[in-house]
Amino acid sequence: MFESRTREHLKAEMLAELSEASGLTAMEGGFADQCLGPMAVQLERVYMSMDALLGILHVDESCGGLIDVAADNFGLTRKAGAVATAEVTFSGEAGVTIPAGSIFATSDGLQYDLAEDVVLDAQGAGGGILTAQEAGGRYNVAAGVIDRMLVNPPGVTSFQVGAAANGVDVESDKALVGRYYDRLQRPVTSGNANHYRQWALEVPGVGEARVTSLVHGPGTVGITLVDEAFGPVEPGVVEAVIDHIEEERPVGIQVPPYVVSATALTVSVTATVRPGPAADIDAVQAAFRAALEGYLVALVREQYAQTHDAAEEDRGYRLSYNRVAATLMTTAGVVDYATLTINGGTEDVAIGRDEVPVVGEVAVTWIS
Repeated sequence: MFESRTREHLKAEMLAELSEASGLTAMEGGFADQCLGPMAVQLERVYMSMDALLGILHVDESCGGLIDVAADNFGLTRKAGAVATAEVTFSGEAGVTIPAGSIFATSDGLQYDLAEDVVLDAQGAGGGILTAQEAGGRYNVAAGVIDRMLVNPPGVTSFQVGAAANGVDVESDKALVGRYYDRLQRPVTSGNANHYRQWALEVPGVGEARVTSLVHGPGTVGITLVDEAFGPVEPGVVEAVIDHIEEERPVGIQVPPYVVSATALTVSVTATVRPGPAADIDAVQAAFRAALEGYLVALVREQYAQTHDAAEEDRGYRLSYNRVAATLMTTAGVVDYATLTINGGTEDVAIGRDEVPVVGEVAVTWIS
């Protein structure tokens, strides 16, 4: 915005203001030129700083740390994320101690620490909890994936690690910017629907929250949670949201029993298509799958962008067969299609109040 306010232009403007009565000349290298030159440099730096300050007034994902500054003005802080945890059991000699801090790892280098000392009992068995060394969803792994120790204590013959869960990424710039504008555009007052949505969104692991008023009669509120990928949240997130809302909510509203994670409704699609010239079936299938995922996310986002009442919720919402067909037809490499089924049918798919559609199997074949 202030790109034109360079030191050269600033000095030229100031020299142009010199009056003949001053007895000073504007010639290059003269007394006035020498005095005003350093001042123009400092003024240029001021204008450059003003450009940076615009990021606080018009926040977007490119503003970096200024996003946090702007959000803090409305009491919003970046969600710190959470570390994944997993249960581990040991077998070995009775009385052997596995010290706290012992490091376990996956084959691709993710590391976890043993939270407390574990002493094997008289039968040579014991168990403890592993915690990921960093916050993040990538530390959520299936049972058995954590399969090695960096140092094997003498007397331990084997160990087994269950699934690691509840790891949540630090809130992204995009998500924080979204909450910032939500706060500006959706006023919160004394426990209205927007207020419950805001409280839910303040909890790490929650990407969006759908609020339903009077879900089980007067004085009740229903909240359905999804993560940032618009899928079901990690198991511990629901309890964290309940605890947070209990700290914030007005007295007399029965919220906790009605905070739930969305459940995944798998959407599987099969299609037989006529390809365009030089079309590659793998590329067409990948492109169609990506476009279908985009449509489902947009569908869920539209539902969560508004509050609902119980009567509306009874009707639910629907995945449009025709929209999926249009998505297929606009996929690069597809000229036409002969058959298209969604979950084995050729009609709209009903989606329940607490469900979110997620892409399952996508199978595209050429017309023979």
